[in-house]
Amino acid sequence: MSPPLLELTDLRVAYGRIEALRGVSLSLRVGERLALIGANGAGKTTLLKAVAGLLPVLDGRVQLQGADVTTQAAHRRLPQGMALVPEGRGIFADLTVHENLLMGAYCRDDDAIDSDLDSQYRRFPRLAERREQAAGTLSGGEQQMLAIGRALMGRPRLLLLDEPSMGLAPIMVERIFAVLREVCADGVTLLLVEQNARLAMQLCERTVVLEHGAVSLQGDSAELARDPRVMAAYLGQ
Repeated sequence: MSPPLLELTDLRVAYGRIEALRGVSLSLRVGERLALIGANGAGKTTLLKAVAGLLPVLDGRVQLQGADVTTQAAHRRLPQGMALVPEGRGIFADLTVHENLLMGAYCRDDDAIDSDLDSQYRRFPRLAERREQAAGTLSGGEQQMLAIGRALMGRPRLLLLDEPSMGLAPIMVERIFAVLREVCADGVTLLLVEQNARLAMQLCERTVVLEHGAVSLQGDSAELARDPRVMAAYLGQ
């Protein structure tokens, strides 16, 4: 049996003396969609940053398709198939939409870049209309589209996505999640942090609940959505 695409083992991360992740273990199979939910300060964004190589790991291990990448620099993880769409989008405001998309392919040198650009413009028609516009002048929803499109330009096997619905109008959230369904249908593995637990659990077949930096619950999303603890804490029921 092939190893999981992503496997975290007893992961510990700290900010100074404050331990933000306390022995977190989880795994994702190829093509799987996993939602990571929890209260503010539970460690969700910290986990994504540690997986992406943006935070040092105090103890434990991060493996990508069986290879240990725990101490590997962030910029070396993208060529191995990992891409992060950070909270706040992290676009290059002074660059054009087109230039931002090209930045997502910085580690590539192949003839398919132009066709992949066309694919992103088909996926996000608004970006096509604004391709020569400075990214900083886009609406919040358009910037989120751009951040996702830029990540996809790296042809990731694993997409790490942090709070894609934050600050967006409901109609834009609906569009973003429709795109994520399309992306996952193409075989991309998704690790999603999302404040809207209901949306996240509808998109992802499996859910992990973080509390105070540790895994408190995990399992099939449909089953967890009926768990009284999850319903009361995260689904408003």
